[in-house]
Amino acid sequence: GQFADIEFAAGSELLEQMVVKGSVAVDGISLTIADMNESSFSVAIIPETLKKTTLGNARVADVVNIETDIIAKIVKRQLEKILPHKEKLTVEKLKELGF
Repeated sequence: GQFADIEFAAGSELLEQMVVKGSVAVDGISLTIADMNESSFSVAIIPETLKKTTLGNARVADVVNIETDIIAKIVKRQLEKILPHKEKLTVEKLKELGF
């Protein structure tokens, strides 16, 4: 069978916690992020997953629950503790902190 590519709109707060090839749960279904842009992410779903989950009946504009990977949340929380609250996280700042 062929994969189904499904794109989900998401807010910047959620997208900031995602990376391509990282995990995301959509309506409790754990999926791998295939692609991302400024306002959405997409996943490639195998036919068996479509058949055995609610995603097989999904339609454009359906509202879904999105949960990001816990590791991204932990990293973000730890960085917020060591960075000043008004300072933006940049590549330069990460290098300065030893990342």
